[in-house]
Amino acid sequence: MVEARHTEYLGIPVPPLPESTMPTAQKARILTREDYTYLKLQDTLQQQISDLTSYEDVQISEPSKGIEADYAFATHPLAKSLRKNPTDIALSLAAQINDGRRPDLISIVSGQGGFLNLSININPYGAEVLKEIEDYRESYGSQNIGDGATVVIDCSSPNVAKFMSVGHLRSTIIGESLARINQATGHEVIRDNHLGDWGTQFGMLARAHELWSEEYEELRDGSDPVKGLYKLYVRIHEEVEKEKEAEKTRSGNPDVKVESNLEKEGRDWFRRLEGGDEKAMDLLKWATKQSLVEFQRVYDLLGTKYEHMLGESFYVPMLPDILKFMQDKGIVHPDNKGALTVDLEAQKLPRLVVQKSDGTSLYSTRELATLVARSAWFNPQRILYVVGGDQREYFQQVFAAFDQMTQGEKRPETEHISFGMISLPEGKMSSRAGRVVFLEDVLSEAITRARTKTEEVSRDSLTNEEKNDIAKKIGVGAVVFFDLGQGRERNIQFDWDKALSFEGYSAPYIQYAHARAEALLRRATEQNIAIDPETSPVFDQPSEAALIKHLSRFPETVTKAALLNRPDIIAQYTYTTATKFSDLYHDVSVLHEPDDKIRNTRLRLTQATAQVIRNGLRLLCIEAPNRM
Repeated sequence: MVEARHTEYLGIPVPPLPESTMPTAQKARILTREDYTYLKLQDTLQQQISDLTSYEDVQISEPSKGIEADYAFATHPLAKSLRKNPTDIALSLAAQINDGRRPDLISIVSGQGGFLNLSININPYGAEVLKEIEDYRESYGSQNIGDGATVVIDCSSPNVAKFMSVGHLRSTIIGESLARINQATGHEVIRDNHLGDWGTQFGMLARAHELWSEEYEELRDGSDPVKGLYKLYVRIHEEVEKEKEAEKTRSGNPDVKVESNLEKEGRDWFRRLEGGDEKAMDLLKWATKQSLVEFQRVYDLLGTKYEHMLGESFYVPMLPDILKFMQDKGIVHPDNKGALTVDLEAQKLPRLVVQKSDGTSLYSTRELATLVARSAWFNPQRILYVVGGDQREYFQQVFAAFDQMTQGEKRPETEHISFGMISLPEGKMSSRAGRVVFLEDVLSEAITRARTKTEEVSRDSLTNEEKNDIAKKIGVGAVVFFDLGQGRERNIQFDWDKALSFEGYSAPYIQYAHARAEALLRRATEQNIAIDPETSPVFDQPSEAALIKHLSRFPETVTKAALLNRPDIIAQYTYTTATKFSDLYHDVSVLHEPDDKIRNTRLRLTQATAQVIRNGLRLLCIEAPNRM
């Protein structure tokens, strides 16, 4: 676990970092390119082509569709410098590599139409890959590209005094998956759940609590305080709208901009909160404590964890120093209403307001304080903000303001990991209007539906407890995969049938392939068929060769997902793994294969596939049941 390094940044005092909510994780083995046959061979071929051509930027890629090869190199970039056409260059390179320079794991090298195509010698190659998976197990796929650099991931960020809605799913799951992917690529990861527990909206809630808390049984008897607070939140916004409509009617102008008395009173409560009013602070602390209990139930279902869960309120004591620093540096200037703003004209962005004309702070002020604190505590290389795409301009403004604050100083890279919205067939959600689909309800519904599905497809004799456990893994996994399996920039409409299907692009399909592989291995044990990892494998069917080649590319896939911040790359890969294993399962006999070497190869391949599926699903925050 990363320890706090400083108590100030840019000369701005930073409060001590609270103790982490998570114990120090045991270090997993992090591997390098040299540990993987596919990547070592790729590097060897690139270096060989570079040596033969004096071209430094050699990039090996996949061959064109329809070409039976495993690697390809496009020779077109060399045509000008070598003064030859691409086809002749490819033929010449093929001849030179075949002339005593061909790596042992390559069987065929040919030139065709401006491409150098290379094919793998499958038996020795497959032997190397199987051994890697068997040796590295849970670590297979990891690769040290981070070298211990710290990455802070800001994700989930629910609002205190509300239930988590299905709208929180994407930030929560994308953030957790990116944390696991970054850990697998050699980074120190800090998940920092930035709770929404400040601002005018909390002032509105405080006013609602003052007015109507005694009317709600959930608050009077303490049976469900968050439900009661949520009802207050909805009610005060309904009352605000009624007041505004009444004022518009009185004025005779339906377009006039009006402010309700409740809104003014809510702002007064927020000023009290910012001033440290004891009653307001006590209400905040109580509401936060109750909310954390609700949040934790959802996080337990999803399997998400956080090193820190700090609310906006934690950074409020820093705000005077932040504003003084910005004023001393000439970064902020008052506008014509007295609000303090940052001029971002050079970045072609609107001004960023960091203090209202009434002297209260905004989300942006607290965001900058959080950036300063994280920089001081963790000295991170990067800070990733996993927040919806509708906040794109806001984060551009905040990052640009932070650039001005850190001019000439070392600062972390900041990146907005944006994503599209998720909706259900029920329609658009609004917490103010009470039209919200709660995330815990969606997960519970998924588990219930998964239990029904399991009853339909399961061939195993399972206890009721086992069925419930499997239903939880399938149901939650279905919801998570439906999210992560799609490009994060897309808007998503959730579909129960697709999410829970045991066919097609879904978590249950992948989980079923894993369970099928585990069942095959159990039957081998029951028949006293031992797997011998020392016997050289024999891949005698195309589906076997296709699967082992695919398994060899998992490390490259993890690295690509980390560099692009895209869990969907791993989702696609893991789905293809399940598909290729299903092809093998239907194409060949395993336990009834009479040739001992071939049977042993297929069992090792089955075992390796199950391991890679588990590793892929783990990076997606999905569990892989052994039985279904």
